[in-house]
Amino acid sequence: DSITSQNLNLKQNLKSEKRILRISFVGSAIFLLSECAAAFFTHSQAVLMDCIYDIVDLAMLGPFMILVPKLYRPVTEKWPYGFSQIESLFILIKCGLLLFLDIQLLTDSVQLILDGGHLINAGAVAAFELFISVSCMLMYFILRYLNKKFSSPTVSAELYIWKLDAYSTGGVGAAFLIQILLQHMNITWITPYIDPAIAIIMAVILIKEPVTMIWDALKSLILL
Repeated sequence: DSITSQNLNLKQNLKSEKRILRISFVGSAIFLLSECAAAFFTHSQAVLMDCIYDIVDLAMLGPFMILVPKLYRPVTEKWPYGFSQIESLFILIKCGLLLFLDIQLLTDSVQLILDGGHLINAGAVAAFELFISVSCMLMYFILRYLNKKFSSPTVSAELYIWKLDAYSTGGVGAAFLIQILLQHMNITWITPYIDPAIAIIMAVILIKEPVTMIWDALKSLILL
């Protein structure tokens, strides 16, 4: 009876994880297309960076959806640790890419400040980024609700991506709203520096989670 119950739980977890990843994949694809269009029309570096983050997420999520059923296969002599090590490897690669992009965003933003900042259509970017931020936060809560019954490193990484998108797009949207307000004051000289300054703050805040996930994945790979 205990074995049958365990098998049922594994099947239920597999079904839930596949559903969560499928929803995340579709949502990422929709947001990626909208962000690419917005980056093309607004020429915004911040929106373009969001596109890069989403491309990484989508590129890694597709192959992993194929791997997920293997994670729930029983341990065999050929695979004494199952496929959990492969999951850790995927998490390591994905979070490694996100960490690299986070550092790249940080250095690019510093360079923008050194170059005198930049100005774009603040109203259009603010409206788009705030809409995307609210949509990403809604997706985050939906996925977190679906993930309440079991713990999965892969789904945790997806939740981090959606939270990252919500924070980053919300920060950029707020930055451009501030820029619009400052354009009507006597301190307009600061407006070109708002976007890169907010990007630097977000990059520093959000660097912690991928580092933590990379460390956990490394420990899992060497069976600590």
